[in-house]
Amino acid sequence: MKTQGGAHGRGDQPLSPADIAKARDFARCMREKGISDWPDPNSNGYFVLPPRLGPPNGKRLFKQQMVACRSFEPAGGVHMVLQ
Repeated sequence: MKTQGGAHGRGDQPLSPADIAKARDFARCMREKGISDWPDPNSNGYFVLPPRLGPPNGKRLFKQQMVACRSFEPAGGVHMVLQ
């Protein structure tokens, strides 16, 4: 999981269509696991999280879901930024 700021090793390379599809599947899984406001990825593959999922408590709110949805992570992991 990567949060806030730049690409963290991804170099702002756009995701492949297959990885965008995996990222959308990851988002769907997160919503199905109870994080109803988890967004779909943007065109760069980043998840722009709503404020309630940001610091200081955000990660605690979705840590279990991240583990449960790990099989849907796109190559390079999940990249998140705050609104």
